[in-house]
Amino acid sequence: MYYSKINLISMPATRVATFTAFGTDPETEAWAIMATWVMERINMGLLSPDSFRCFGYVSKHADESGAYGYKVMVTIPDNVKVSDVIKEETIPEGFYLTLRTEFSDDALTEGWSRLIGFAKSKNISLSPNHFPLEENVSESDGTKYFVLHLPITSNPQS
Repeated sequence: MYYSKINLISMPATRVATFTAFGTDPETEAWAIMATWVMERINMGLLSPDSFRCFGYVSKHADESGAYGYKVMVTIPDNVKVSDVIKEETIPEGFYLTLRTEFSDDALTEGWSRLIGFAKSKNISLSPNHFPLEENVSESDGTKYFVLHLPITSNPQS
């Protein structure tokens, strides 16, 4: 599996359209609904295919049945309005440790383990006010990968 080196980034506050699904496979439902909404905005000329970023995260941990929540987020410009189903939120400004990995469940699990292990080994505090984000990236040649964003409390280099 491929893993990039771990980087530190500062992310500005970012306006996003969101949808949350709950179940035993909420990612599939959440991404399908968001993809439909995004394609409608592309067809209306409000978004272009290369103008937005896609993020997701586990928004509610599994209950006794194994069901859990997953939220997807797509960055949107100010002129794009949301709907009754798709909500508007802001990803707060903050510092993140990032790691790029291949687009697979195994790589995703191992990537999170590496990021959290790195933060612990460097005594970097995780931010309790931000969610870890899984950025889904698709290149024009069809290559897909994840960029994992682990929120931290401050810039450890300052």
